[in-house]
Amino acid sequence: MTDIRREVRVENPDEKEVLAVITEWNDHFANNRVKEYFGFLSDDVTLFIGSSPYRIDGIGHDREEFEYSLEQGWTTVGYFQMLQIDIRVYGETAVATYHTRGSYGADPRVVYIKETNVLVKQDGSWKIVHIHVTPV
Repeated sequence: MTDIRREVRVENPDEKEVLAVITEWNDHFANNRVKEYFGFLSDDVTLFIGSSPYRIDGIGHDREEFEYSLEQGWTTVGYFQMLQIDIRVYGETAVATYHTRGSYGADPRVVYIKETNVLVKQDGSWKIVHIHVTPV
């Protein structure tokens, strides 16, 4: 399960719902569960990640890169923690910002990352439409 290292204060039901979505999604990431992880993303998701100089457009391209990295053993998660989580909800749109730390692949060193996720409520469920990951 994803380890949250800070008490998170959310004020309203929408913030609690978004926090639950982000926590469950990251739990699937931390446990290398590809199918479940991608179930939280919108088909038209966009990403900015440190390992790519370009924006990744669409769930297909993201999944291709994600699965290849796992097959190579580069991004298999050793451990994963979410820190300083902040959730803001604006109607049908939400922004989640947080730091993460963890270990990936065969390298036991700790990696620190800043992350922003943008979510939109689609057909009654929160879907992630943008991910921005910046290594620290």
